[in-house]
Amino acid sequence: MAREVCLEVSEEDSEKFNNKFVDLTFETKEDGVQSPVNLTLSKFDTSTELPIVDLFNSENQSITEILKKPSGIVRLTTPTKSAPVSAAAAASLTCLFDKPATIQPMTVSQMPMSAFPANAIFAAGPTDISLRQLSLDPMPDYMYAKLKEECALPDSQLENAPEFGSFYAAFIDERWERVQCIRASKIDKQAYCVYLLDVGAFQYVRKEAMRRLNSTSPFKRMLMFKCKIGGVKPVTGGEVWSRESHEAVREFFEAACGEPVVVEPSPPGWSQWKQLNAPGVPTCEARLSCCGRDIGDWLIACGLALPINAPIPSPNSQSLLAFVPPPINIVSGRI
Repeated sequence: MAREVCLEVSEEDSEKFNNKFVDLTFETKEDGVQSPVNLTLSKFDTSTELPIVDLFNSENQSITEILKKPSGIVRLTTPTKSAPVSAAAAASLTCLFDKPATIQPMTVSQMPMSAFPANAIFAAGPTDISLRQLSLDPMPDYMYAKLKEECALPDSQLENAPEFGSFYAAFIDERWERVQCIRASKIDKQAYCVYLLDVGAFQYVRKEAMRRLNSTSPFKRMLMFKCKIGGVKPVTGGEVWSRESHEAVREFFEAACGEPVVVEPSPPGWSQWKQLNAPGVPTCEARLSCCGRDIGDWLIACGLALPINAPIPSPNSQSLLAFVPPPINIVSGRI
């Protein structure tokens, strides 16, 4: 069970130490993927409302002490000679916006073959569900926080029209998202069709809501993958799912209220997602469940799907003419 804790640093220092903390707790592997390092819990003080902890790295060094230790050259200046460097100016020293950013999908070989937990991000229907491995948390939080900071820098402003196929940031649904520019809008000359790399969906956005990405950012991987619900087929046969089945899938994940989804890949395993102009992220057919509830079984109970080997009912079947979906109550563990 997860629990929110904090290190013994002041609120003012916590903002200053944020980037350094990420560097100390994550490592970048040869393939560009960031993964958490092994840390040992050495302190757990519950005398405060938010428990205070300390962590030791593999060299038996305190993370708290490393954060508090001054690094680099400390220059002594007086306030009358020079003004303090602003946060934006300091950030700009480590950001480069004059070169194209490179972002790659996870490879098929990096994906688990056995059941694993994941976060549901986006669900368009039974054959188009975006998820992210739970083991990657809290990396996405750091990525989004850093992206927000970088998009506030003047150098990130997009002066020319975005290039098709290149990566940018776009302000969508009240936050900055990493996107790939696909094409210009056929209706609005100032708008572009973009693919949200960490959501797995297309969206339209105007040029003024786009920014250039920091080419030196350590976040160079798409953490999202795609899934198709395995073991079931549309109740009417064929491969086309009804509008009701798409809505049912969305309702299922909304009812989950952010609870982890268990992904159990089905044979033959992982391949590359193939959708027009979308990046080739890993994809698989899998059994998906949340709080012990299997979404494939629930679609069958709704009369929206059949087991993969079941015969197709006749067009006059009552199950095709009308049905009453059972209520969704995933959080309490009942459907």
